[in-house]
Amino acid sequence: MSRKYEKEIAEIQKQIEELQKSVRAVTTPEGLIELEKEIKTLVEALGNALLGQKVQEAIDSPEMSETEAALIAEHPQRFKREKKIER
Repeated sequence: MSRKYEKEIAEIQKQIEELQKSVRAVTTPEGLIELEKEIKTLVEALGNALLGQKVQEAIDSPEMSETEAALIAEHPQRFKREKKIER
């Protein structure tokens, strides 16, 4: 799962670098608004991908597996809300 995020992050970083290196003269308020939207979209996408990557790493970590196993061991019975529904 981490590979998915690595590819996504690399692609967004590439787009940001291309935007940074591009020569674009902003001469109108509308052009500035459009550029600002484009930058915000890329930065937000990068932040979301990085956050997703970190959450996935935490979920996949050995510590989380141990915590999950301990939680399951402490509660071997079903919870009331998990009753079998008869039809």
